[in-house]
This record gives sequence, structure tokens and C-alpha cells, in this order.
Amino acid sequence: MPTSIALILLVFGSSLASSLFFVLSARILRQAAEDNPPSTLGVVGVTHLAAALFLLPFLPAVGVVSVSDAAAMASASVLALVVLTAVLHLTARFFHFKALGLADVSLVSPFAALTPVLTLFTAWIILGEHPNAQELVGILIVVLSLLGLTGAAASFRSHFGSGDLNARGRVQLGLWFALLSAVPPALKLAFQKKAILLSSPFTYALLILVLTGVGAAVVCVTRYRIQDLRAQFPPRRLRSLILISSLLALNTFLFCAALTLGMAAGVSAMARVSIVFQGILAYWIAGQKTDFRRRILWAVAIFIGTFVIATAGS
Repeated sequence: MPTSIALILLVFGSSLASSLFFVLSARILRQAAEDNPPSTLGVVGVTHLAAALFLLPFLPAVGVVSVSDAAAMASASVLALVVLTAVLHLTARFFHFKALGLADVSLVSPFAALTPVLTLFTAWIILGEHPNAQELVGILIVVLSLLGLTGAAASFRSHFGSGDLNARGRVQLGLWFALLSAVPPALKLAFQKKAILLSSPFTYALLILVLTGVGAAVVCVTRYRIQDLRAQFPPRRLRSLILISSLLALNTFLFCAALTLGMAAGVSAMARVSIVFQGILAYWIAGQKTDFRRRILWAVAIFIGTFVIATAGS
């Protein structure tokens, strides 16, 4: 299979799994807002540890994890990169889930357009990746299309113009968290690719899920009493989170594989196609209304941008 086709399939599969994961997580966070809401870090901890458990038996079974991979991950330089990316990943997840709990997916998602632009600089500094003209054009198409797709300016004006000051304040806070959530991934992607190239994308995927989940769980245990955590995660809510964790496992697995085939900034831009999926799924699953005519036109432009990036010869 040509590399460009493999890259597109990996990124699109990862983006679809990621979109389902975030939309379903947002529904849990928003529905629970008035009745014993789950802590943001608690949701991160549960979903990431459950996702690691989904991946754990799968990886050795398909022969993608070996003793040499484990030995490579044990080196000080790789472990430092893994820990650093886990911290950045946890920070980004925390900000993203906080934003989803305060504002609609359609308002939070535009800020993801900033990540590919920031990744251009971090990948250049950390990895020495210099995008060619075609890759830059593709990234520009994706970023501009994302801003048009989400109708960012009009959406923000309509929400900030609401007469409900309390609701407006919640949305504004959510947008600040959304803005902050775009920064850590730009740093993480460059370090993540470096760690993957020094070891194995599949072993790394498992480790990053475990470290992020453990980190979130430790913070939760220090902040909340066990009784409080049990109240936040009754069996029904816990089962829902565990079920959607399989989507997170699939997303992490496919995205790490995609990074081995493409430039970090290019893969980051292609992965923004998840915003198209999120908009459609948020309408179907969470009842968050969208303008489908406008969105379809901009979605076509985003798909064009991803193909331009995937077929560029670096």
C-alpha cells in the first residue's frame, strides 16, 4: 500500500475514534454537571487506564511489542521523553475536558486549529523537520478551513451577546481552557515523535496511556476522599467511561503509527479532520446544532488539505 494512502487511513481512523471519544465524554460531563459531576482528572484517569487495559493484551498478540522494544524504552533518554510527553498529554486532556464541561463542542473545537501551526515551530526546533511548499499549502488549507468550518467569530459573538451573564461567563471560561488545550499538544507531538523513532510506536502508545492515567489518578486521590470519588463515579457512569475507552485506545494506537509515516506538523494538521467528525457526531449524539450546508463545504476543503499534505514528498 502506498505510504500516502496508509497515512490517510491511519489518520482518518484515529480522528474518527478520537471524535467519538470526545463527544461521548462531553455528553457525560455536561449531563452530570448538575448532579454529582465527575472530576475532570477522574475522567482522564479512568479512560486512560481502561484504554491501556484494552491495548495490553492486543499488542503482544499481534506481535508488535518485543523485548528489544522494551529495552529501548528503558533507556534514560527515551524514558525522559515518555514522561515529558505524558505530562504534556495530561495537561492538554485536563484543559480540553474542562472546556468541554463548560462550552459546546462546536465552540471548543476551533482552537484545535492552532496546534498544527504551533507544531510547525516545535517540530522544526526539536526534530529539524522543514516542511516543503506543498505541505505548507496543505496545512494552510486545513487551518483556514477549520476557522471557516466552525464559524468561530460569529459563534463567539452570539454566545458572548447572550443576556444570561452566568451562562456567558461559563462559556468564556470554557474558551480559555480550549485555548490552553491547543498549546501542550504542539510541544508533545515533537517529543512524541522523537520517542517513537527511538523505540516503538505501539509500546509508546501503551506507556503514554498508563502514565497519563496513573498521573491523573494520583492527583485525584490526593484531592478527593475515596467516598467522594465513589459518588462521582457510580457503576453506570463508570461503565460508560470504560466502554468509550476502547475508542481512546484505538485513537492512540493509530495516531502513533501515523507519526512514523509523516511529518509531525503535517500529521497534526491532517488529524484536525476530527473536527469535521466531531461536528457531525455532536449533532447526532449530543444534540448540539450545526449548519450542515456550510459545514459540508468547509469539510470538503479540509479533506483536500489532508490529501495535499499526505501526498507531499518531504
